[in-house]
Amino acid sequence: MIINFLTVIYMLIAVLALGLAVPAAVVGSRVARGWKAESGLEERHELEKRVYLVITLMAVGLSLRLVLVPLWFLTLSSLISHVPGAMCLAGVHMLDSPWSFVASALKIVVPLAYAYWLVLNALDRRIASQPLMRLKLLLLAPVALLLIAESGLDFHVLASVEPRSVSCCTSLFDMPKSELAKAVSSSTSLWVWMFAGLGAAAIGLSIAVGRRPTMLWRTILVMAASGTIVTFPLALHSKLSTVLLHAPFHHCLFCVIKMSVDVPVASALVIGGSWLAFVAGTLPSRVQKRAHRAMLERLLTGAVAVLGSGMLLLAVRTVLEVMQ
Repeated sequence: MIINFLTVIYMLIAVLALGLAVPAAVVGSRVARGWKAESGLEERHELEKRVYLVITLMAVGLSLRLVLVPLWFLTLSSLISHVPGAMCLAGVHMLDSPWSFVASALKIVVPLAYAYWLVLNALDRRIASQPLMRLKLLLLAPVALLLIAESGLDFHVLASVEPRSVSCCTSLFDMPKSELAKAVSSSTSLWVWMFAGLGAAAIGLSIAVGRRPTMLWRTILVMAASGTIVTFPLALHSKLSTVLLHAPFHHCLFCVIKMSVDVPVASALVIGGSWLAFVAGTLPSRVQKRAHRAMLERLLTGAVAVLGSGMLLLAVRTVLEVMQ
C-alpha cells in the first residue's frame, strides 16, 4: 500500500463514517420494531428521544460517504505517479482488477441509496408526526450493509496499490479482447445519442413532475434518470473520448477526465443532477402534502439546474473541440 496525504485522509473519513453509521444502524433497527404508526404521541416521543442520536449519527456518516465520492477519484489520481506504466486512473485500476472497477462504479450508483435516506430524513423532520420514522429506521440496516461493502472494497483496492508495472490504458481499452470490452470501446455514437436523449428527457420530466407529480410521470422520471447515469460514462468512454482527446482510436474516460477541470466538473454535475431526479421520483408521497410538495420542488429544481448545467458544459466543450 502506498501512503500519502490523500490516502490517509480517505481512510480516516471512511473509518469515521463506518464508526458512526454501523452502530447507529444496529440500534436504529432494534428501535424500529417498537415504532408503530398507531403509537400514541407520548410513546412516540419516548422513542424519538432514543433514536434522535441514532438518526443524527447516521446522517453524518452518510454525508461523509457522499464527500468520499470525489475524494476517491482524487486519491487514486494521486497514486498514478507511483505506479510504473500508469498514464491515468486506468493504470491504478489494473492493480486490483476487477474489484477496483467495481469500487469506482459503486461511487456512481450506491450514493443514490445514501442520498435517498438523507432526503427521506429531511422530509420526515419537516412533519411534526414524523410518519416516515419507521421506514427510515428499517432502511438503516440495508443502507449500512451497502456502506460496509463499499468501504471494504475501498480498503481492498487502496491496499493493493503498489509500485508494480502495469500496461497503459491503450492496451486495456483500444485493444479489447472480450466482446463486452469491444462493445463499450467502439467508436459508435449510439451511447452519446442515448445519453443526450435520456438526459434531456430527465430534465423535461423533472419539469413535468413539478407541475403534475403523478405516479406515472415519476416512474418515467426514475427510468430516465437511471438511464442517464448508465449511459453517460459509456458515452464519454466510447465516442466523446475520441473527440475531446483528438484521438480517433483512443477510448478512455479516465484520460478525458484528466485532460482539464471542466470535464470532471461537467461529469459531477451530470451524475449529481441525475441523482436528484432519481430521488425526486422515488420520494414517498403519502405524507403531509405541503411538506412533500416543498421537498419535491427543491429536488426537481436542483435536478433541472444541475443536470442541465452539466450537459450544457459538456456540449460546449465538445463543440469547441470539434471546431479546432
